[in-house]
Amino acid sequence: MLKHVLSITLCLMLVSPASLAEDKPAYPVVDGKYVVIERMLVKAGYEQWFEDYWRNTVLPVFAEIDGFEGGYMLANTALPTDPAGETDFGEILPMGPPSKVFLGHGGIHLNGVQTDTQINFDAMLKGTYNYQVVHFWRDSEALKGLVPGLAAGWQAVHGEGDPWAILTEDYFPNLENHWDIVYRVVQ
Repeated sequence: MLKHVLSITLCLMLVSPASLAEDKPAYPVVDGKYVVIERMLVKAGYEQWFEDYWRNTVLPVFAEIDGFEGGYMLANTALPTDPAGETDFGEILPMGPPSKVFLGHGGIHLNGVQTDTQINFDAMLKGTYNYQVVHFWRDSEALKGLVPGLAAGWQAVHGEGDPWAILTEDYFPNLENHWDIVYRVVQ
């Protein structure tokens, strides 16, 4: 018991607010109140195209919308052009969803019983997405302005054209699936 208390105390000391203030925070500092996570299944062979399109066509439009605070892209597969191409970080840390739903993981409790088993629900979604784009929004009013602000942002960056018609023609045909999830940021 004393060993566990000492371990927990040491861990708390390592990530105490004082230590975080001295160095950079362990997690990105986000001022925004909402985050949108878009999950997409990009068709095989279109991965590099997707990354470039999002970075060069969509992201600059978002940057024009009041309240957009930035974002990043996550991929759960390595690109053939990635020199590192590393995807194996161990059984409980695979690149993307694991192949099994139930994995051994010490200390996990289910219904009050220590099972040492994690349930990875993303394993059930494996194959339904290979990219996630995470974008941050200042507040609820900014997030409500995303869809209406898309047209003005598109016009400011790309000139004339209906963004929904262009995305329908150029973007969505290269995706097998797409959905958005909105989360409130806990600070």
